[in-house]
Amino acid sequence: MRVDRYKLSLEVLEYFSKQDRPVLRGNVIGLEYQEGGFGGHFSRSLSSKERSTLDLTLTELQKKGLIQPVYKEFLSGSRGKDLEITDKGRESLKKRILDELDELLLSLQSKSDLIGMRYGAYEAILNKQTDWQRQAATSLVELLDHTLRTVSPEDDIKSQEWFNSENSPGARVTRKHRIRYFLEKKRGERSKSTEKMINKAWELVEACRSKLEKIKHTHDNQNEVERLIKLGEDALMNLLN
Repeated sequence: MRVDRYKLSLEVLEYFSKQDRPVLRGNVIGLEYQEGGFGGHFSRSLSSKERSTLDLTLTELQKKGLIQPVYKEFLSGSRGKDLEITDKGRESLKKRILDELDELLLSLQSKSDLIGMRYGAYEAILNKQTDWQRQAATSLVELLDHTLRTVSPEDDIKSQEWFNSENSPGARVTRKHRIRYFLEKKRGERSKSTEKMINKAWELVEACRSKLEKIKHTHDNQNEVERLIKLGEDALMNLLN
């Protein structure tokens, strides 16, 4: 069964938001023959794979500071495993985001499902179906391209004086044009510092895209794919933040 990591993460936050006391990690997950608190809360039985993913999700949410241990258990084996939602976690649940990049992507109000594209790359790695490397790379390439199209519509770029003066009639809008339009509009000026930002952002996006396109035709290992996902996310943070 496919596990939607983004949806699962929000469900975990929802579960903890309904608890009036910390819950031991093991009691959240449960056992193969005994449903845990999470499964019971949503009235569904979890498969072994879903329990494993839930375990990983708890770790990720803790790293993000959305849930935290409260160290109320006296038994040494349980100490640090009693978890509760943080104020940051409650705010994330309210906004339906998991981190700053989610918030930036949602703020764009794109017609494209940018969040779905982002987590689609992680889903491909998690589910390990045929050609998962290509699927992960494709999801991130789509995220980069659709984000640029959202922040820099083609008609708006073609109406710019600099575009018409620097390009021949009917010229194609490039990713660098989109980055230039967005950053100049964002900064409200055209200067040497803005030009440096444009070149830096463009070089980062192009480097990431080039490597992702290569992965779509090869079978690189998981670590390489995950590294490129991080690179792509860094490129978007650098552009949007």
